[in-house]
Amino acid sequence: VDAAERPAPAMAKIFTPVKCKGISRRVITSAWGLHPTFTALAVAIEGGAVGFYQDEGDLIESRTVMRANAEVTNLAWCPTKPLLVIAWNDGTISIWNESTGTGQTTDDSEVHSGRIVTVLRWSPDGTRLVSGDEGGRVSVWKVDPMGRLSTVCTHTRAGPITHCVYKPAAKSKSAAASLSSGFSVAEQPPFYFANEAGNVCIADDMGHCNDVVALGMPLSALLYYGAKDHLVALTKGLVLAQFRSEPGGKMSQVQKVKLSVAGGAEAGISGCGWLCEGHLATVSSEAIVRVWDLANEDNYVLHLQDDAGLLAGHRAVSVSYHAARRLLAVGTTGGSIAVWALRVPKGAKGQQVDDSCWKMLRPMAALDGPVRAVAWGAAHSLIAGTGADGVAVCAESALARLVREDWALIQVDAYSFVLEHTTSGHQAELRTGMRTRGADMSGNRILLWNGTRAEVHELTGAIPGGQDAKGVELISHFAAPTLTMAMHKDSVYMVSEGRLNVANLKGVVRSTLPFMDAEGPPVLIAVTKSVLCACTAKGVLRVWDISRNEPKPMSVGRTFDVPGAGPVVSVQPNGFGTAVSILTQAPAEPAPPQAGYRG
Repeated sequence: VDAAERPAPAMAKIFTPVKCKGISRRVITSAWGLHPTFTALAVAIEGGAVGFYQDEGDLIESRTVMRANAEVTNLAWCPTKPLLVIAWNDGTISIWNESTGTGQTTDDSEVHSGRIVTVLRWSPDGTRLVSGDEGGRVSVWKVDPMGRLSTVCTHTRAGPITHCVYKPAAKSKSAAASLSSGFSVAEQPPFYFANEAGNVCIADDMGHCNDVVALGMPLSALLYYGAKDHLVALTKGLVLAQFRSEPGGKMSQVQKVKLSVAGGAEAGISGCGWLCEGHLATVSSEAIVRVWDLANEDNYVLHLQDDAGLLAGHRAVSVSYHAARRLLAVGTTGGSIAVWALRVPKGAKGQQVDDSCWKMLRPMAALDGPVRAVAWGAAHSLIAGTGADGVAVCAESALARLVREDWALIQVDAYSFVLEHTTSGHQAELRTGMRTRGADMSGNRILLWNGTRAEVHELTGAIPGGQDAKGVELISHFAAPTLTMAMHKDSVYMVSEGRLNVANLKGVVRSTLPFMDAEGPPVLIAVTKSVLCACTAKGVLRVWDISRNEPKPMSVGRTFDVPGAGPVVSVQPNGFGTAVSILTQAPAEPAPPQAGYRG
C-alpha cells in the first residue's frame, strides 16, 4: 500500500448524543424498530401521542399516532415485521403497520376493555403477541400476513399481570419435546407470565395454563436462561431464584439466593439484563453495576468511574447489552450514559469473565435528568437514553484518521477536525454543526456524513505547499441516507438501498455501478488513489479503476470466505488495485436470553 494513501489503523470510537427534537411533554416510554426496513425510534409522550424519530433526532411528521383521552402504557415492536403494537390505559391494543406508510392504526378495544394493559410480549418468531392487563387477563394474539391481529385464546388469573417471557422454541416438535411444559405439541413454544402476587404460570396458544411457581412477593424481573433451560425470577425482596422444568410441567427450584445491595429491598432493582452467557447485570441506584455469574455461582461489580471524573456522584439506574458488539450501556442519575466493552483475550478457552474483561469507553452526557431506560437500536450501533423530560439518541462514531496526498485529517470529536499539510506542517481547523459519523478526503475537498446528510468542504487559499491555506469552507450539502460513502475528485460514491451510486458534489446521482444478484448488494466501499473497492453482503469483492470519467472493472468479483471469520467490517484497496486489506468482526455471541423486566 502506498505510504501516502495508507489506511488508518483501528480508529477510536466514541458515542455522541443528540436529543429528539420537539418533545415538550413527559416521556412515557420508547422502543427501537427491529425490522431492517424501518429502524426508527418510537417515543410515547403524555397526551396520547407516539412519534417516530430518525437517528439524528428528527421527527418523521407523517408517522405520528394520536389518540384523545387515552395514554400509552407500553410499546412493542414485532421482531420480524415493521409492526408496532401500542397499549393504552383504556384497554385498547393498537397495531401500527409501517408498510402502509401512514399514521393510521388498527385498534381492538374489546379484549382488555376498560383495563390498563400492563404487559406486551412478542414471540421470538413474531407470529404471536401476548398482552396482559391490570385485571389479570392474558390474551394471545395471532398476526396474519397483512399485519392484522386476532385473538387466539385468553387466560385469567387474579391480580395485575406484571411480567411475561417466552420459553425458547424446542429444536424438536416431537411429543418428547413437550414433556417439560406438560402440554401437547403446540405451533408456538409456551410462555411464562407472573402476577403482582408473584405467582408464575406457564401457558400456550392452545388454551393451556398451569400455575408452576408461587414466590409470595412481587417480581422485579422474569427471565429465561436458555443454556441451562432455567426460569429465573428476581423479586422486589431481592431474592434471585432459578427453576428447572420437570416432566409433566412441574418446576423444581435449583437455586435461591438473597442479593445484597445498598439500601436493601427498599432501594430495589431499577434495571437488569443479560450480558454474556449466564451473566445477569442489575442496577439499583448505586455507583456500581452488579453482575451475577449464574453459571459459576459468582459475582463481580463494575464501577461508575472514569478518568475525567464525568461520572462523579452518578448512580446507575438502567442497563442494556448489545450481544453482537459486546457493549454494555448503563444510564445514570446524572443524565449520562456509560459504555463498557467486553474484551476476552483471544484463545483463552474457558476463561471466566470478570471485571477485568470490561473496559469503560468515554461516557457521554445525554439528558438533563436521570436516564431511566437505555436500549440498543437494531442498526448502526445506536443507543436510546430515555428520561422523563426527553430522549437522546447516541450514535457511535469512529474518529477518522486518514492521509490523502499531501494532507492528513484527524477527527477530534463528532463535530471537529484538524487538517495538517504533511510537508509544511500548516494546519487548518474544520468545525461542523453536523454530528459526523464518517469522513473522506480527495485533493483539497473533504466529505463528511452522518447517515442522513452529507457535507462537502473545501480548503481555501493557495493550497500547494499548504502555507497559504486560509481555512475551510462549506461548498455543498445534500440528503444522504447512508453511512457508507467515499470520495474521488469530483465524484461521491455512496451505498443506498442496496445500490452503489456515483454522484456529483451536490449529491445528484449520475450513474449506478451494477452488481449481479448472485453477488448480493454492496455494503462497504473504500477509495485509495484512483481505485474503488466494494464488498457485498455475500462477501464478494469488486475493484474498479476510477481515474477516468466512467469506472472500469479491474477484475471479476472474488469471494472472501474464511471459516470462523466474522462479518467484514472494513475493506481498503492498495493504490494499484492488486490487493485489498480486509478487517472482520469477531464472531458474535449467541443472543442473550429473553428478559421480562418491569421495575
